Amino acid sequence: MPVTAAWCDRVMDSLEQARMSQAELAREVGVEPSLITSMLRGRTKSSDFVETISDFLDIPHSGYDLLPDGVRELALAARKLDKKTLGKLLKVVENT
Repeated sequence: MPVTAAWCDRVMDSLEQARMSQAELAREVGVEPSLITSMLRGRTKSSDFVETISDFLDIPHSGYDLLPDGVRELALAARKLDKKTLGKLLKVVENT
């Protein structure tokens, strides 16, 4: 998954709010601290750990950053729905 600048900003904001260091994040998600540093400094352009880190921090992963603006906002809003409600929404969209 791509490592985007917007995703890195979300990670940094989340770490700051949680008062968590990059080393602590690395330990929590099971990666070397150097990988976190490399990702957040823009040296790593893609990583299999983007989703793992995103899930741990409860932030949208970088795939959202690749969507067009209107679609991205819709996807981010849909992310907050429970599965049942999301399923109902998808049925409505399919039938229109």
